[in-house]
Amino acid sequence: MAKSKLILANKKIARMVTDNFQKIEDCAVGTFQKIEDQFIDQYLTCGNESAEDAKERLRKEKWDKKQIKGGYKR
Repeated sequence: MAKSKLILANKKIARMVTDNFQKIEDCAVGTFQKIEDQFIDQYLTCGNESAEDAKERLRKEKWDKKQIKGGYKR
């Protein structure tokens, strides 16, 4: 009986730790994305281009450069 209570307590603690880690990760990633969007919007957009359009353009330019150099290495 005592062993099963310990197992249940450990599972509860593990679930709480995992949930809290996920909350922290979501907050950190969300904050980074906001900063990234502001940076792109302020410094990397061309003309009336939106931040999303600028991101897509930058991804395409990066892809094109990699294709010229010989492709991606996995």
